[in-house]
Amino acid sequence: MFGTIARMRPQAGRQADVIRLFEEWGRERGPRVPGALAGYLMRPLNRPDELIAVPIFADRATYEANANDPQQDAWYRSLRELLEEDPIWEDGEYVVSGAAGDQAAEANKAIVRRIEEAWDGNNLATLDDLFAPDFVAHNAVPGMPPGLAGAKMAHQASMASFPDRRTSIEELVGAGDTVVVRVRMTGTNQGGLAWAGVPPNGNKVNVTWISIYRLAGGKVVEHRAEMDIIGLMQQLGAIPSPGQAPAAAAT
Repeated sequence: MFGTIARMRPQAGRQADVIRLFEEWGRERGPRVPGALAGYLMRPLNRPDELIAVPIFADRATYEANANDPQQDAWYRSLRELLEEDPIWEDGEYVVSGAAGDQAAEANKAIVRRIEEAWDGNNLATLDDLFAPDFVAHNAVPGMPPGLAGAKMAHQASMASFPDRRTSIEELVGAGDTVVVRVRMTGTNQGGLAWAGVPPNGNKVNVTWISIYRLAGGKVVEHRAEMDIIGLMQQLGAIPSPGQAPAAAAT
């Protein structure tokens, strides 16, 4: 995780306005910012005329992307008008996470949401900072490398089968170090599924699966998944749907 400590001195009589501006960011902008995990605004007891902001992001890349976003720049300009001088910034990496309870769960859910969005957008490089080096995929595809490398190869194979593949999060829940997400995938079979003996046939699919992630230190360390394989095969025409007669055998 990555973030900053920003020490600020509001203009006389404007501290409440600064606090309100941060509240608006957390309520309106924060939930839409990729990688934004948490944020705190503190009033020091020994310097009550100052405020200290502590935003926390999933990694340095998302922190810097937010800092360079035009919307964030406009928000900062509004903040700067309320301050006597520029804030004092101290950027850095969080080397120990002390998040507990709901706070930890929300941080982990934000990481998993970013992962699922990266899979959907085929932004595979984004995943490198979100998975631990010793990540274990318990449902790894046979014949593919272990860990994240194998997961990326499986994703690329899926993209070859369904070039118009899109995924969306339907449910996302977390508790402690575990996050469970239900994902829906739609696409058109344009490349076939060699492992299932299914040729390209133009069939459209709409299937769901459930992924279970376990995280530690802001990175995924384990993953399990259960997919509706029967439904997928039926939609591809590989097996008959309920009430449908099997295809006649070739003679």
